[in-house]
Amino acid sequence: MHPLCATKKEQWLDCLWELEHDLGKYLNLPLLWLPEGADDSEVKEAVREALLETRRGPRGTRGARQIWDGFASECEELLEVAENGEALVLAVQKAFAWQDALKDPAGLNRGRVSADFKGVTAAIRALIEEVRCA
Repeated sequence: MHPLCATKKEQWLDCLWELEHDLGKYLNLPLLWLPEGADDSEVKEAVREALLETRRGPRGTRGARQIWDGFASECEELLEVAENGEALVLAVQKAFAWQDALKDPAGLNRGRVSADFKGVTAAIRALIEEVRCA
């Protein structure tokens, strides 16, 4: 990792832990809360909620893209210099691509969506570990 990491390590870790909570956790919850036999409309609604109403709290409701954009703006340098930075960007893009699928009248593959959302969490955790060990 870039030598600047030492000077920004705590700042980056704080941002990453917030991202793990606000995006990594809350992106996955709507699908996890669905019953096993949920129909297509319930799956689509859960995906819509996961992407567009990701985090509800005292600061209001924020969607996944808003959460990500705030992080990416604040930690742009980290994403550029970290070995796992590009993997996180790609995982987020893959998860966000499901928003376009919401317009398709066909149902969504719950397992594939869930895997992509979990991929974001895994990529965040990999980047946390990289920064921690730097």
